[in-house]
Amino acid sequence: MADPLSIIGTAGAIANIIDVLTKTITTVCDMRQAWKIADLAVFAFENQLNLLKFALFEIQKWTESRSDEQSHQLVMQVDSCVTCCRLLIGKIDGEVSQFEKTVAGGLELGSKLSFLFKTKDMEQIQRMVDQQTHTLTLLLSACNSNALEEQTRILQQPKTIQALEVMDRDTASLIVHRDSDSIVTATSVSSSRWSVQFAFDRELFISKVYDKWIRKLATTRRSSSHRPDDATQRDHQLISANQTSLTNQPTDDGQQTTLTQTETNTSEELYLSSANFGERMNSLTRTAMGIEMQPLRRSRTTSSLELQTKESQRIDQNLKDDLKSAKREIKVVILGSKSRKRVFEEMRLSDGQPQCYTTEQLRLFRPIILGTVLESVQFLAKKLLVSEATRGDAIQTFLEDVLICGKQDLDLDNGFEPWVVQLLRTIMEHAATKALMTDETLVLPEDVDYFLNHIERIMQDDYVPTDSDAINCPTPLPGCVEAAFNMGQLTMRLTDLGNAIKRAKVFSQLETATAVIFVFDLSSLNDEAFLRYESTVNLHWLRNSFIIVILNNSKGFAKRLTNKPLSDEFPDYTGGDDEGNASKYILSKVKALNRSDLRSYVHFTNAVYDDGDLYRIWRFLQDGIIHRSLRLLVPN
Repeated sequence: MADPLSIIGTAGAIANIIDVLTKTITTVCDMRQAWKIADLAVFAFENQLNLLKFALFEIQKWTESRSDEQSHQLVMQVDSCVTCCRLLIGKIDGEVSQFEKTVAGGLELGSKLSFLFKTKDMEQIQRMVDQQTHTLTLLLSACNSNALEEQTRILQQPKTIQALEVMDRDTASLIVHRDSDSIVTATSVSSSRWSVQFAFDRELFISKVYDKWIRKLATTRRSSSHRPDDATQRDHQLISANQTSLTNQPTDDGQQTTLTQTETNTSEELYLSSANFGERMNSLTRTAMGIEMQPLRRSRTTSSLELQTKESQRIDQNLKDDLKSAKREIKVVILGSKSRKRVFEEMRLSDGQPQCYTTEQLRLFRPIILGTVLESVQFLAKKLLVSEATRGDAIQTFLEDVLICGKQDLDLDNGFEPWVVQLLRTIMEHAATKALMTDETLVLPEDVDYFLNHIERIMQDDYVPTDSDAINCPTPLPGCVEAAFNMGQLTMRLTDLGNAIKRAKVFSQLETATAVIFVFDLSSLNDEAFLRYESTVNLHWLRNSFIIVILNNSKGFAKRLTNKPLSDEFPDYTGGDDEGNASKYILSKVKALNRSDLRSYVHFTNAVYDDGDLYRIWRFLQDGIIHRSLRLLVPN
């Protein structure tokens, strides 16, 4: 039976946390409004806080409408989670309250710099907020259950136990302990977690640099009695050896353990030294306050110094060469819809390259292409199910089976399983399917038609995609794909960031980019595409760059206007189904979203790029590079 006082105390703590959290969210909203550039990090942080606030509201409802019988363990875990939330929100409130505004309502320069350069702290805070929201959600599932057995079962689930353990560690890391010997510097943070444990500690502390540093830390004050000169000289000679042992030297004050280095030539002594290593280390730990360690001194020969000097010179020369190469290299990042993949490939082929992708990249395309083949057969299956040719036929069972088969349910990295191959082959070899494929009224997407014509080759166990397969695949690779282009004295490195890319990775790429190519697919244009463009073009990382906007697939756009009015997606459009009016509207919208006055170039293209389109893109790049160089040489 849970203690009513504990539940009442928890409810009061939640109310206080919600008040502070509401104030923090208000401050973050004000900061977002004051920030002239729509930073995605601020939006994400605000959404995280709103989710946490919603979870706390649900916990508060539970405390107000609780039943008499509640699991005591559940109440304790909720109380622990609320404690962690209180510490976390207090830290967030302290961080946000440091931001100051100007008279005009914008953020002070110091506040902007503080927000930009505290990325590590913000990442840790965002991780903790996500973790607390996740933990509260798990606890809510137990709170919503009235049976004590069900509550206990939920709390004993592995994912719940793991979430609670992480919460306990976060709580401990948010409680900072300082004593009279603690040193707080300008780089100190409020959380003890980042100064206590690092993932790379083990590799760091076994390095040569920290080896000497740790040895010096272990050296305590020396004894008042000095050792004889001859003993010191003998120790210096012994230090040059690479074998160590522990010897106990009796003194008037008792036994003092001294680490010295001795020379041994017998395998028996080496064995004993190795066998007693763990025991000696334990003894060394127990007597750490009384130990005296001599810093390890290694003699450096002239030849080793010469080798180190040559190595240092080689490294310096490589750094100089890399710096020169970087000055002659320009970086272009391509973003936008999936049709950007075609832009990347056409530019790659126009540069005279034999193929677009490497062998390793082609292997990465295999699961993507297999998924595309499955979707292509499903496209046919939907047509066949409503066809009179398959009514009452046994093929309908196979068609229904392939439609419920999802890509996520298959191990596409290892190819199609035999039953999937048999299923697809049965459908493709059926007479109704062959008749549908030859029907002139059937309009297949370009990629569907290609992969259905090569389905037998693709279904083989040893299938490796060709460059043509990768080009016809509509889905880009999930990771970064790069290509280098020769532009006279300059080298352009075009980077496609892929689909599954983190926000921090995108920002780091844009920060060093000379230009950005943003591709719109006019056949599927919507508000979400404009929102992505707006958040990209107004990023402060692009203040010294320029952007090329490619409005792709004009033919698909004209077909879309006849099937569905543009005003359904954009209510402020009043131009009807006229392609010219619609194009002017899209162009004006693209220019209006560029509030940072970034230099931009806009070009309409069809789905297939000809030499004129590619030539225009190259001219845009050259013109933008020239203007950027002039602006850097002669600033306003």
